[in-house]
Amino acid sequence: MSSISFLHLASAGKKVSTDKIVHNIRNLYPTAPYYLASDAAENLMDIAARYNTHYTHYENKLGYPGYNSEKILAWLERFHFAAENCGTTHIMMVEDDVWLRNTLSVRDEWEMACHDIRVGNIIPEPVIDMIERFAGKRPLTNQYGGGGGSIFKVSTFLNNYTRVTNWFKNNTDFIRENFYTELGFMDCYMVVYYMLCGKDYTVNPCMTDTHTHHQNFDFDKFVNEQPENIEIVNNYKKYYWS
Repeated sequence: MSSISFLHLASAGKKVSTDKIVHNIRNLYPTAPYYLASDAAENLMDIAARYNTHYTHYENKLGYPGYNSEKILAWLERFHFAAENCGTTHIMMVEDDVWLRNTLSVRDEWEMACHDIRVGNIIPEPVIDMIERFAGKRPLTNQYGGGGGSIFKVSTFLNNYTRVTNWFKNNTDFIRENFYTELGFMDCYMVVYYMLCGKDYTVNPCMTDTHTHHQNFDFDKFVNEQPENIEIVNNYKKYYWS
C-alpha cells in the first residue's frame, strides 16, 4: 500500500508563503514525514517547530535553476537525504506555491507522477538516445514536467542513486554547454533521472496548474472552480508576495 512524505525546499524571501504551504499540508497530513529546508536563506526553524517537521538549513546556496552538474548533484543529495529517511513508498516535491485541496490518491505503480505537459518541454533526441543507451530502454515520452507537486517513487530513486548521479556528473555540463541547457532545471532533470532508471513518465490526473505568476490573479477562485478530482494545484501564489 502506498504512503506519502514531503520534501519542501523553500525559496528565499518567501517565508510567509512557506508557512502557509506547510500549514495547508499539515492540515491534511498532520503526522506524515515532512522535510523542510532553507537554501541558505531565512531561518525556518520556527515554522518547522510549529508544524513538527524535520528541518535543515543549508549553507551552500543553490539558488534558482538551471544548474550545472555540481548544483544538480547537490540538489539530488538533498532529495536523497529525505528519501533515505522518510520510510514511505512515495515522496512529493513541494515548493512554496504547491497547494493541496485534499489528501492524495497515490498509486502504487507510479514511478513519477508529474504535470500534464501538452506543448513544449521537449527533451531532444540526442538526450533521449543517451538515456536509452544508459537505461537499456527508450522512454515512451520525450517531454518533461516534474516540477512542484510531482510525486516520485522512493525505492527507485534510492536503488539507482549512485549510477544515475554518476551519469549526471559525467554528462550534464557537456549536454548543457553544447545543445540542451534545460537539463539544468529541476522539472527536467528529475524526469531524466527516472528515465535513466528505465521508468516512464506518468501524468497525475489529480494535479493542475494555474499557469500564472501575476500578483492580482484570483487564486482561490481558480482552486474553487476545479473539478472534484483535482487534489494538487501548482503555481498557487496567493501568498508569494506577502
